[in-house]
Parts: sequence; structure tokens; C-alpha cells
Amino acid sequence: MKKDDIFTKVKEVLEDVPEARESDSYLCFKFYQKINPKFRPSQGSPMTVNDFFQKLHNKDLPAMATVTRVKRAVMEHYPELEGKNRKAKKTKGVEKMVTWVLKKKNDEPQIRSARRTLNGHN
Repeated sequence: MKKDDIFTKVKEVLEDVPEARESDSYLCFKFYQKINPKFRPSQGSPMTVNDFFQKLHNKDLPAMATVTRVKRAVMEHYPELEGKNRKAKKTKGVEKMVTWVLKKKNDEPQIRSARRTLNGHN
């Protein structure tokens, strides 16, 4: 499967299933359902766990790491698709950086830069 196709499908899952924004495992599950009809067949028997891992091994399905890496790329292009957890982590990281700068450094330009970053003015 081409990376552009993976990007498109991951984006569709993130748009259609907001819960997938919060869990990489759930994202992978919904992604594989979308690209492989045997994951949730309307007719016939479903894919077995053995078949699933065999397909991963044979590269008939994109690796889970690929799906989660593409998820991050999608979120870079479409920040509105970020989950609540990711937004909180980003904010917390910026706050930690500002706290460190304010406590450890007495450098006015760094303090101004940290405050601009915290306020969203890169």
C-alpha cells in the first residue's frame, strides 16, 4: 500500500472515529477494518489472528508503527484531528519548558521567547 493511500485512510479514520485519536491501538484496529474487508466481513469468515499476523509479516498490511507514524503526520497537517490527550501533552511540555527557563535561567531573551511560545507566538 502506498504511503499516500495510508495517509488518506488514516485521516479518514481520524475524521470518522474521534475515539481513534486517543488510542493508537484503536486507530490501528479501525484502519485495518477499513482497508481489509476480512476484518469485518459482511459475508464469509473473518480473518484469524494468525492470518492477521501472517499478513503483517508478509507486508500485505502496513505495520502498526507505520500507521501510528502516519497518524502523527496527519495531525501535523490537520491539527483539528489531534486528540485531547495529545493537546494536553503538548501544552504540558511547553509549560515545563517555560518553568525550567524561568527557574534555571536568568536570561531575559530566553524568558521572553518561552513566554511567546507558551502564548502560541512562535
